[in-house]
Amino acid sequence: MPAKKGMNRYVWDLKFPKLDVVKGAVMSLGYTGGHRVVPGTYQVRLTVGESTETRSFQVLKDPRLEDVSQEDLMRQFELVSQVRDKVTEIHNAIRTIRSLREQLTGVVELAKKAGFEDFRQGADAISGSSPRSKKS
Repeated sequence: MPAKKGMNRYVWDLKFPKLDVVKGAVMSLGYTGGHRVVPGTYQVRLTVGESTETRSFQVLKDPRLEDVSQEDLMRQFELVSQVRDKVTEIHNAIRTIRSLREQLTGVVELAKKAGFEDFRQGADAISGSSPRSKKS
């Protein structure tokens, strides 16, 4: 939360941050929002200058979830967290691959300008593209 002079307000929707997916990603279920916290005791800390104050508060279980135990909610939270971590890992790998391809394209252009025309074949082999079909 960025600190600004004057009054600041922070509203927590009881969810973790949204998934950080790559630009243009299409998620099969369409939802990339954060998952909800598990009911329990949490703390909020406010620091102003050198003074810090901490308060505890309770997040209560939705009363409509009569047949759902705290253990069920914990297991669900753990599973969703694992899925989130794996999706993040995949999207970070995609970012790395895209960055490497972009860098390789730049190196090929520099090599071409320097007169190393044969360099492109090796670069195409590395990036997995061929002169006929350029993948991105």
